[in-house]
Amino acid sequence: MQKKQESPQSVEDFVDHLMELKGLTKLEPEIREQVKREIFARVKEFIYARMLEEMPKDKLDEFERLLEEGDQEKMIAFNEKHLPNLQDLITQSLIEFEKQYLDLK
Repeated sequence: MQKKQESPQSVEDFVDHLMELKGLTKLEPEIREQVKREIFARVKEFIYARMLEEMPKDKLDEFERLLEEGDQEKMIAFNEKHLPNLQDLITQSLIEFEKQYLDLK
């Protein structure tokens, strides 16, 4: 059984944590940054997919529009308003992503 780790403070910290667990921190700096960007994008997509599953059906079009706009402030406010369990959803998404990424059962 794995020892419980301190939870990361941000998605970027989470990605750093995953890279450390996978032994990717010793890559050349340029490659390491590219891998980090790719993992970060996958984590965001994973979280957004979970949000879509939980989003009220009548809010999906607006959610997708905000995603395309890329305005983080509007996206956060919208999600907090329409996903009352947002923090739990994000936390559970990160846990699930970590298990899949590290191939844990």
